[in-house]
Amino acid sequence: MFGKKNKYLKQLADRQGQKRIEAVRALAESPGLDVLTALVNRYNCEYDASVRPVIMEGISRYGKNAMALIINFLTMYQNFEISKGMALLEGLGLLHDPDTLNAVIRMLYYPDYMARKRAADILGKIKNPLSVEPLCNILVYVETDPRDVVRVDNIVFMLEYACFALGEIGDVRAVEPLIKILESKCKSYRNGWRITNAALAALGKIRDDRVVTALLVAVERDPTQMQAACKILGENKEKRAVEPLLRYLNSENGSIRQEAITALGKINDARAVEPIVNLLNDDYSTTRITAYRALCQFRDARAASAVKEYKKRMSDSYFIQKLLPLLPYWRSETRDTSGQIRSIGEEVDEIGGLEMMKRIVNSVYRTNTLLGQYLSAGWDRVGRWVS
Repeated sequence: MFGKKNKYLKQLADRQGQKRIEAVRALAESPGLDVLTALVNRYNCEYDASVRPVIMEGISRYGKNAMALIINFLTMYQNFEISKGMALLEGLGLLHDPDTLNAVIRMLYYPDYMARKRAADILGKIKNPLSVEPLCNILVYVETDPRDVVRVDNIVFMLEYACFALGEIGDVRAVEPLIKILESKCKSYRNGWRITNAALAALGKIRDDRVVTALLVAVERDPTQMQAACKILGENKEKRAVEPLLRYLNSENGSIRQEAITALGKINDARAVEPIVNLLNDDYSTTRITAYRALCQFRDARAASAVKEYKKRMSDSYFIQKLLPLLPYWRSETRDTSGQIRSIGEEVDEIGGLEMMKRIVNSVYRTNTLLGQYLSAGWDRVGRWVS
């Protein structure tokens, strides 16, 4: 009997799906921990949709013993796919079982930070309110040697996934712990921005007045948190954010200006129209493009008029005049003009699309063949196309 069991355990890796099904059914007649382990492992790497239900049926005979092993695999083994484990638990009817929840929560207190990270990921997918308090408990800054890169990264991943999980659950009890982690020294970690971005994203999914205040503070206090905060404020169309965001339109940092413009476009408040219209004359094409996109979202006559005027002003001849002084130096080692040419191309693409780009390339090509070829090569969207 022992020899037959070994034969069928090896047969689980056979190339033929029918052979694997035969092995699963045969192993079901000789239950044991080794068989259960082999079946769970096989389910994780099984690519044949017709074989997976048979494996699940074989595992189901083990009841809650299977649940304990699956959770152990989920949390401890990086090559065990969480989506497969969750599907397996759901198929066995164990995903929302209290024992499953308690077992995963216990994993949050393992010494191994990667086990905690995977446990937090699973809890975010289960979305049970009972896991809020344990998840909040691990949201703390851990003092560690910055030279121990592996440990630091594992802590960062754990905290990041704990934040994601709390966001998925969406319980208001998570607001204060998430705000505290934003204010903590976690951003000093290597890749600490992952934690702050995850915390901001989680706060954005929770409906609570304290969240808006925390996001506005993040915008005002820390430029590194601004991108994530602006995105959330824009998506939530938060009117209270308009005044603070308007102040950032005068920032010397182009990226900050663009984030503020994008958020204001999504919020769609009339107070932002005139300041954004003024940015259509900004020195940087990326800022002009962002302002143009934002104004297209406004249901306001002033915005519509500004967009119409801007498109009229941005004619083929306007862009050709900007391009001609740059093209002779496209491949120059002393002058960085290729980036400027690409930026102009992005603006042309936004205003008139591919057709406008082709017209401009053709016009330059007819004037000077070499410059036309340079421009065609510099604008990836046109490629080497010339008529």
